[in-house]
Amino acid sequence: MPSIPTEPIAKKKELLFADDFERAELGKDKGWAIVVPTYALENGTLKGMQMRFDTPAKDGKPPVKGHQAVIGNDIPTKDSVIEFRFKLGDALA
Repeated sequence: MPSIPTEPIAKKKELLFADDFERAELGKDKGWAIVVPTYALENGTLKGMQMRFDTPAKDGKPPVKGHQAVIGNDIPTKDSVIEFRFKLGDALA
């Protein structure tokens, strides 16, 4: 079994991106790449919903087969430290 490092394996440097979600819409102009449109901003938080549906081809992009909620960020990075906080909401049975 490998040993657990005593020091962090990465060091933080300059902040490339941050978002407080204090607005009405997510938007690509804010750096987000919405892959499956199941996200909304609600009370200063990013809320993602798990939905399984197919998205037809649009704007020159191929169709997306229904899968888990996906969102990305268009900020180019390499060897990055990514830090975020999340909370799992109520699960539907």
